[in-house]
Amino acid sequence: VDPRSWVAHITLSWAWFLSGGRQDSGLAEARQGWETDTLSAVAPWNYLMTLSVLRQTDSIAAVLPRMENVLSPEDLRAYDGVVRLERGDPAAAAERLPWSYYGGVLAAEYVRAQLALGRRDVARAAVDSMVTASRRGYYNALGVARAYAALGDADEAFVWLDRAWEQR
Repeated sequence: VDPRSWVAHITLSWAWFLSGGRQDSGLAEARQGWETDTLSAVAPWNYLMTLSVLRQTDSIAAVLPRMENVLSPEDLRAYDGVVRLERGDPAAAAERLPWSYYGGVLAAEYVRAQLALGRRDVARAAVDSMVTASRRGYYNALGVARAYAALGDADEAFVWLDRAWEQR
């Protein structure tokens, strides 16, 4: 209804993704949401999350400097970790992806970094900690599902995808 609404663009981006994988349209709407309101912290975070899920590392690296005025240093550091992981530096990635980001989209990125370093026990401990945290209150089940998928545990990934669906 309002083409100047960043919320509308973000909502439309997810509608595209959830309605059959129109990644090109979803990505375009996520970017438009960010460009519509460059002062909102939510719009750039959504755009970065979308780029991360689509593994568009070069795009993340290109836009991060333009987001320094609205994102927290922790967010900037974590997405820099995503870039470093995709560019083949899992040690730097693991260092930049802090525990506080386990519960969201970046949970699997930390697990993937640990696995790339040959630290399956650390990756597994991180996933176990996510599960424990979920018992204490709300926890993003999609992040846990992606972490299990990174571990290669499809059965648990689907269990957590079901929980993510229940969380809406």
